[in-house]
Amino acid sequence: MSSAVQYLQRVHFIQRRTRPGDRRDRYELAHGTFYGSIASNATIYERMADFVTRIAQEGQADPAVHERATEMASFFRFLAKRMPQLIEEWEADARAAD
Repeated sequence: MSSAVQYLQRVHFIQRRTRPGDRRDRYELAHGTFYGSIASNATIYERMADFVTRIAQEGQADPAVHERATEMASFFRFLAKRMPQLIEEWEADARAAD
């Protein structure tokens, strides 16, 4: 359990809260961090696309490898391009629901 808690703290999904006189650690969910962390992955998607493109280029001798890697690279580039727009749409929908 502690490694999961440490990971969630590291990615800022939870925050540790202490109470004076209480030795136990308490955690609370951080507000708005989940979609923010997803949106910030756009650069990671671009790097993944570049990496997979290199795999596609090196795998040209095997058409199946080349095709799958090319498709994956295309998908990662699509995510990188659309993620900021999707976050904006989601925020607008969330505001409209309030």
